Amino acid sequence: MSKETYTCHQCNEEIPWSNGGTDYPICDDCWELNHTPSKVFNRLDIIEAHYAFYSEHYDGQASDFYRRLCHIETYFKPGAAWKGFRSLSSNGAAIYFDLCNKHDVAPF
Repeated sequence: MSKETYTCHQCNEEIPWSNGGTDYPICDDCWELNHTPSKVFNRLDIIEAHYAFYSEHYDGQASDFYRRLCHIETYFKPGAAWKGFRSLSSNGAAIYFDLCNKHDVAPF
């Protein structure tokens, strides 16, 4: 890597400096791909993802996650076909993984 270019951490292309000397970790094209809103989350995706997350990660009845799970169960009760994370849509799975990252827990 020369001082006139930097390597994009996502696409590994050599990119010319265009920002006055600040080294960005990814190029503008990759940044736009990652930050363009491409998913539309509906309420069911959000509720299902939160239900799956809290049901798999609560630490007993005294935990805050259990309290949240009980609140969700006042308006969402999955049926017998519910298979937890496997029942989520791709949007629901994205929300689930975001919750895992936010709360610093491993998925599943």
